[in-house]
Amino acid sequence: MDKIYYDGDSFSCAGVENTTGHFLASNLGLELKHYGFFQKSYEQVIRSAMRYTFQPNSNDTFFCIGIGVANRTDGHSDKPIRNYTMDYFEEEDYTRTVSIFDYNESKKNTILLDQLENNFIRTKILFNLVTLHDYLLYNGHKFIIHNLDINYRLHYRNNFSKNIVEQVKSRPRIVNFFENSLHDLMHEKNIRGFDYKQYGKMAHPGEDGHSMYADFLLPYIQEYIK
Repeated sequence: MDKIYYDGDSFSCAGVENTTGHFLASNLGLELKHYGFFQKSYEQVIRSAMRYTFQPNSNDTFFCIGIGVANRTDGHSDKPIRNYTMDYFEEEDYTRTVSIFDYNESKKNTILLDQLENNFIRTKILFNLVTLHDYLLYNGHKFIIHNLDINYRLHYRNNFSKNIVEQVKSRPRIVNFFENSLHDLMHEKNIRGFDYKQYGKMAHPGEDGHSMYADFLLPYIQEYIK
């Protein structure tokens, strides 16, 4: 094992020189491959991880896959979007992120808003992460999948969410979607992000937040990197 793959949205990379990925790479003595960028959707994160498995010697890399803001999906851009500051796949150049907050509540958007309702989209994310988990495990990759957002609280009266929690909890490499998410840990430890005045609890972590989160993830990595 000579590399660590780290990924996520802006919560993985914004505004700091040393991110969680940098702290982990330094602690483990591994080369960092950081694929995080601003507004990266969970679908892009999943695709990036799978694309990386197609690279030569990808089995020499530990995957630390972070899922950020849930309420995003993919759209198409006519012009290439290349606002990356770290690693990226050119296949994503024409993919733009669409946020639920880009839409108003007019009738023409009712169906789309229903599809992006919190319980629906978080449940859908978890189903996709179960699939990603099993794909990586089947192909012999070392990995964890972690939550850069807030703790997921699903409405169990919704049949669509039925039994997914048990499926996730039976896969311990999916580490912190129901407790100990990045932002809940920051709140618990009274660590305020550098833009706290603008975003409150959902602020982007400063280096103290990234260092804390690296310390949290490290034992999981050490368990599954063997």
